[in-house]
Amino acid sequence: MPRTLGADGGTMWPVAKFAEGPRESPRRHALVGGNLWGLAAVQKNDPAVAAAYADQFAETTRLTEEALRHAAEVSVTVPETTRPGGVLVVNVKVKNKTGHKLPTGYADGRRIVVQLLLNGSLHSGGFDGGALLDDPWLRVYEVKHGRYGVGAEDHLVQHDLIVSDSRIPPSGFSPPRGAATLPVPATRYLQVDGGYSDTDEVYWDVDVPLDLPNGSTFDITVRLLYQATTPEYVGFLHAENTTTDRGQNLRDIWQQTGEGAPFEMARVDKHIPVRFGGTGGGSGGWLGWLGRQLGRQLGRQQWPTAHRRLWLRCRRWGGIAGALAAHDPTAAKPRALKPRRPEELPKRRCAKACARASRAE
Repeated sequence: MPRTLGADGGTMWPVAKFAEGPRESPRRHALVGGNLWGLAAVQKNDPAVAAAYADQFAETTRLTEEALRHAAEVSVTVPETTRPGGVLVVNVKVKNKTGHKLPTGYADGRRIVVQLLLNGSLHSGGFDGGALLDDPWLRVYEVKHGRYGVGAEDHLVQHDLIVSDSRIPPSGFSPPRGAATLPVPATRYLQVDGGYSDTDEVYWDVDVPLDLPNGSTFDITVRLLYQATTPEYVGFLHAENTTTDRGQNLRDIWQQTGEGAPFEMARVDKHIPVRFGGTGGGSGGWLGWLGRQLGRQLGRQQWPTAHRRLWLRCRRWGGIAGALAAHDPTAAKPRALKPRRPEELPKRRCAKACARASRAE
């Protein structure tokens, strides 16, 4: 029987089941999870077991990657064209397609990062091996646990506090007030009907380079990256283990398996034609300025839907105003000014001009 995909991103596989005899087409739910680095670490720790079960490890790795690719949907909206030196808005939507929060699992560093590349160069969401690079526009989906009076920290069994939870809720998520499963803060993803959105939106103001030639393209790439274990958590375990060599062994395995480098869950590429006087490049006057200032001050925060809507309106109105100004055929063209003789001036201004000329002589 062919393999099928479950509603929560898991995979259904046929297996043999003995009831009144062997069955050829029963199915089971393969709970493969998303911990790709864990699979690599287990094999590195015991090469003999890895060799004996090479096919099983390979198949589990493949199923894990497939589940991650089906866990979220990314859509990107950009202007149809742009112009050199303009400012355009990149709108990214990340939709949770699982039946649980995205990401889910043990909060030892599991996180999803939205990465933005402009003409192949990193703009936000970069990694150095497994280390996440900080930037002002970073968007990360994760949960952080800790202790009252201490804050976020990594002693799992001592945790009694959810410091923050920016994970994207599943579709239909509507927990009762005060539930432990609410986002932190509880206004994240909150909708006007009291439910929670299964989609997050990210907005970037992007400066278009001045040196792009007419007819070229301005390339935008958005990637959704999943990381199962962070270097901070591995470093914590290594530092806390003072009685055996297991902490050192863990760090060695980490370094030998790519330092838990993130896996690409989804990717969208946009190629925007560059036109002199193209759309989507205006700065948008004071409305565009207001939108950009709000973004710079609060770009790291995930607002409630109502607040994000106000921000988006400012930016959209600003972008429309800028586009109209850029394409107004009646708009005055800049021209060089030159001195004018008194006889070329209107009569009401001639007297003042003549007086100034006389004083100059």
